Amino acid sequence: MGVNNLWKSLVKGNAVRTLEGSVAGQLQQILQEVENRVIAVDLSAWLMQAQTQPALLEHYSSDYARAVKVVFDRTIHWLRHGCLPVFVIEGRTPAAKLERLRQRYVAPSNSSLPLTLLSIIATVSASLLNQVVC
Repeated sequence: MGVNNLWKSLVKGNAVRTLEGSVAGQLQQILQEVENRVIAVDLSAWLMQAQTQPALLEHYSSDYARAVKVVFDRTIHWLRHGCLPVFVIEGRTPAAKLERLRQRYVAPSNSSLPLTLLSIIATVSASLLNQVVC
């Protein structure tokens, strides 16, 4: 389930570059570095953030609406700065992997709890991706 040591291999091959923008002034440096470039975006991270941002939960009742809002706004932001985001997606989560995620994130008491947030997002991600028409 996934590629073993993928990130280690990418870092070793100088294919990964981390850009931090937590300090004032770094945003301009980041925008200059990504201008006229194509960047890979882990779409699952954006979808996870869409499902957990309190402000979005307050204003959008639908999982789909929150996901569309985040992906649209962030895509437009990058495009305005001359950067083309390419979304990296896994596709449909295999049943065996989804079941393993459920087992991994269920409370230690082994109680019968609803799906965890991660499993819910994996399910929502898969259903959103299934609606995409190429």
